[in-house]
Amino acid sequence: MTATYESQIRDALGVMFSLMQAPPTSEQNREEQSRLLGEQIQLVGKLTSELPDDAPDMLRHFLEKRSYTKALEFLMDQMSPEERAAWKPACGH
Repeated sequence: MTATYESQIRDALGVMFSLMQAPPTSEQNREEQSRLLGEQIQLVGKLTSELPDDAPDMLRHFLEKRSYTKALEFLMDQMSPEERAAWKPACGH
């Protein structure tokens, strides 16, 4: 599995969790947040269905079982401490 693919999955999960944790500031913001969260969930599903054959078995298991916290932790564990400290999910919207 390429580093780019790992990065795409890690970013999609990171954005998804960020959206889930951010408190909406208005009803309009809540609707936009829900729409964006739905898009991220679809993206994670798409990336899961397109996992390359050489994807780690544990990552495949976590994603297929929708254990997204564990999948993100698995991907973060693949990073150096410096990379982890500097990582911020690339926002796809």
